[in-house]
Amino acid sequence: MSSVIQLLANQWNRGWGDDGYFKIIRGKNECGIEEDVTAGMPSTKNIAGSAFAI
Repeated sequence: MSSVIQLLANQWNRGWGDDGYFKIIRGKNECGIEEDVTAGMPSTKNIAGSAFAI
């Protein structure tokens, strides 16, 4: 069975991890990453000529 490795960006800076990124195994809930998910809603208000419907 092969594992899927995800490459994720951190929120601190490029000096942390692998130039600001880290790898984690998908589907294994490493570090609790799959049970505590947070997401934001992107804003398009500052995009000139935005093609996004608001």
